[in-house]
Amino acid sequence: MECDVLVIGGGHAGCEAALAGVRMGAQVTLVSMADDNLGRMSCNPAVGGISKGHLVYEIEALGGAMPCITDRVAIQYRMLNRRKGSVVWGLRAQVDRMAYEREMTAFIKQTMGLEVVAGEVVDIELGGGGRKRAILDGGSSIDCRAIVLATGTFLNALMYRGDEVWEGGRVGEGASQQLVNFLSEQGFRIGRLKTGTPPRVKRDSLDYSRMKPQPGETGMLTFTFGKPVKEQIDCYLANTNEQVHEIIKGNLDRSPLYQGKIEGVGPRYCPSIEDKVVRFGDKSSHQIFVEPEGRESDLCYLNGISSSLPQDVQDRYLRKIPGFEEAEVTLYGYAVEYDFCDPRQLRSTLESMVVEGLYFAGQINGTSGYEEAGAQGLVAGANAASNALGGKRGELRIGREEGYTGVMIDDLVVKGTEEPYRMFTSRAEYRLGLSQYSARLRLTGKAYQMGLVDGGRMDEVRGLEERVSGEIRRLRETRIKGSDEEQLQGYSLEEVLRRPQYNYSDLRGVIQGINLSEDPLVQILVEEEVKYAGYRKRMERELDKLKEMERERIDGVDFYQVEGISTEGREKLKGVQPENLRQAAEIPGIRPSEIMALMIHMKHRRNA
Repeated sequence: MECDVLVIGGGHAGCEAALAGVRMGAQVTLVSMADDNLGRMSCNPAVGGISKGHLVYEIEALGGAMPCITDRVAIQYRMLNRRKGSVVWGLRAQVDRMAYEREMTAFIKQTMGLEVVAGEVVDIELGGGGRKRAILDGGSSIDCRAIVLATGTFLNALMYRGDEVWEGGRVGEGASQQLVNFLSEQGFRIGRLKTGTPPRVKRDSLDYSRMKPQPGETGMLTFTFGKPVKEQIDCYLANTNEQVHEIIKGNLDRSPLYQGKIEGVGPRYCPSIEDKVVRFGDKSSHQIFVEPEGRESDLCYLNGISSSLPQDVQDRYLRKIPGFEEAEVTLYGYAVEYDFCDPRQLRSTLESMVVEGLYFAGQINGTSGYEEAGAQGLVAGANAASNALGGKRGELRIGREEGYTGVMIDDLVVKGTEEPYRMFTSRAEYRLGLSQYSARLRLTGKAYQMGLVDGGRMDEVRGLEERVSGEIRRLRETRIKGSDEEQLQGYSLEEVLRRPQYNYSDLRGVIQGINLSEDPLVQILVEEEVKYAGYRKRMERELDKLKEMERERIDGVDFYQVEGISTEGREKLKGVQPENLRQAAEIPGIRPSEIMALMIHMKHRRNA
């Protein structure tokens, strides 16, 4: 078999990578251990959330599939972080788990130019001229020019529950145990991480009268700006208690996490219930989000109590939770330990520095979450396709000031990670300019240049830009006369909207009968543009300085020959291999004086 781009792994990163490659005109083959569960949600049945919602909107702006599939199968929408400004709101959709997997699998298989192969890649052979050959477990092979590795939690994976240990990256599925040999031989630095999942219970075995309902919301609440689902299904909020905690504390000696069996580092911001009880001993309860797994499913996902304790212990503490006295468990929680590769060996295109034409995306880079995986997969797939097609499309690079996707990738390739990386709004220093609603305005132009979206989508974005700029211009030109609010006399509506106490809808009360835009997306974008105009001007000045540093490319510099850099600094620079001065300056432990020394060295080299 032959193709332009080979994608290894059929999770969220692999699906977006494969589809991005096809949209750019490449012939793509996707290899997955099973070809009937593409895009499977191994963890909670939800997409989006605080900062994660931003990533989903950015995937949508770049032409990806996750937002479209999510809106087809959503069963509930909620907007998180509403206490703060709209630029950091995060849309979260509860979805039908099986319907998502079914829709994504069908979408992938119906895509022209994309072939799906069921199997496991056990080795990769590197040939001349950039050619590569993937060897499958059955002995067959696939020749290609570029490869995207999106192995998820399956690389050398083990699962744990009590004293039970078995191979696999997900319940009922095996592990990729041989591909790690190729990575080690090529010199990739490999680490170990851990994740986990909670018990699943029968929906009709719970007493919801003892829980707090969490209904969905209405309004402009979809990732594709269409109409939200009409009938939303309630989620519920429950809590653990001291009885639950005592049972867990009394059985920590039976937890593989506390027996020392699990070496991998777990997610700091999504710990197991054992970790919560130990680390937060002063808390008398912890929240549990009871999430239905679908419209037709009879299961609930218990978000917040992932566990690797034995089945009998999980049974005992579950029945001490109010509303769970008669809970019927269909799948007990377990932990997964797996290998990942140090992302500091990647460029910002997600191409490896070790093997040309080999790209990495998703949990193999040390990240967690469907959204983080999908965004990486799209970038890796687009760049792999461009590489395989001769580089005529250029490279898809997203800066920190351009999107949360850019923040995540920059964090990974410059700083690396020692625990499962999760996106947060606090990681984005330019977040006030990165609203989830502005994703199309920020990124669709890049997508169009790469061939990821067509001219029709670009025309839609240009039309949106014109409506927003036209509305701002009208607000600027409309001055207040005869208003009941005397303190506003003579001011323009733009100046009024700039004040914190006013929002877009208040403008109708300032000038009676004014014809304002009825488009909710335009309203939000106008309000954000006006209110954060001053911040954006300051941000642009800062970015001008950073862009100067980004233009200072670091190519072929022997850091051991640069005077004024410490041995530790040289080792860190060599390990990361920054592409430019800005990336070098962001490496933890690199001092400003060492950046100055590097700048002087590069200047002398140019002059010479």
